[in-house]
Amino acid sequence: MVEYIEIHKIKDFPNHPFKVKDDDNMNILIKSIREYGVLVPVIVRQKDDGSYEMISVHRRKKACELLGIKKNL
Repeated sequence: MVEYIEIHKIKDFPNHPFKVKDDDNMNILIKSIREYGVLVPVIVRQKDDGSYEMISVHRRKKACELLGIKKNL
């Protein structure tokens, strides 16, 4: 199921093995999202408290935050 979720409700997965870097690739992703929007949804799971936990695509969430996007996929 795909739905829009407010970004502030999405918490990072605490055991995520990779660090989100603010590098040239992030700048390319930001430019792409600014121009085309989010084309591939992030993957989350809902928690008991109503928040969501990020499973995959942490860089996309960070790029959306940097762009000031309030809702993500």
